[in-house]
Amino acid sequence: MMAKADILIRNAKVTTGALGAPAADWIAVAGSRIMALGYGDACAWIGARTRVIDGQGASLLPGLNDAHVHLFSGGLALTDLNLTGIRGAAYLRDAVARYRAARPGLGFISAFGADYSLISDTTAPDRHDLDGVCPDVPFMIMAVDFHTAWANSAALALAGITRGADLPPGSKVVIDDAGEATGALVEFGAIDLMRRCNPASARHSAAAQRPLESPAVSVEDRAADKAVLRAAIQHCAELGLTAVQNMDGSLYQLELL
Repeated sequence: MMAKADILIRNAKVTTGALGAPAADWIAVAGSRIMALGYGDACAWIGARTRVIDGQGASLLPGLNDAHVHLFSGGLALTDLNLTGIRGAAYLRDAVARYRAARPGLGFISAFGADYSLISDTTAPDRHDLDGVCPDVPFMIMAVDFHTAWANSAALALAGITRGADLPPGSKVVIDDAGEATGALVEFGAIDLMRRCNPASARHSAAAQRPLESPAVSVEDRAADKAVLRAAIQHCAELGLTAVQNMDGSLYQLELL
């Protein structure tokens, strides 16, 4: 008797990645192994306990590997404001308002995924743009490439960098002709001046730098750090990643996993 599949996914665009592999619209899996794939009728692989999934015409790919991720900072960012696809001051204002409404009393707003043309097609955001959206609490936006950030006036004042900062080559707090910070922070030497003012970001720095044996870490902090990593890993899995390489270089994080 032919073995039956545990899972059968049909009505999908199955991509194997193998050179010369036949196209398929269904795939049968038993345990952790692929039993078969093919076109058309797959009834022979369906048993009483087979879970049949309708792929609804979507692409089905082999598991993906991301060779450069930062799990802890990525896990923390899952609770930040996601600005992917947001364009224009009005849309930014609406996104910030919805985010704040769901988190009353928030003392620092951190956002990510912003395009350089977030406000205008011709100029990058500055502190005045962010002040118009969020004047009352510190607000920092990370660019989509994570190499530039923009801060509002409250955030610049909190970090003590309204007149710039002395930084190593490659990083800078951009200042205007009057010597005032524009709000742009270039590379992590500058960005970290702001991130350390955000309690959530400060947790990232601490977790990335802790030694493997760190008696200063409380049971509660260790549990919270582990929850951040679990959330990041779950997010990776939801995106189809079956393997990642964490680039933080932290033995403490490795022990948490």
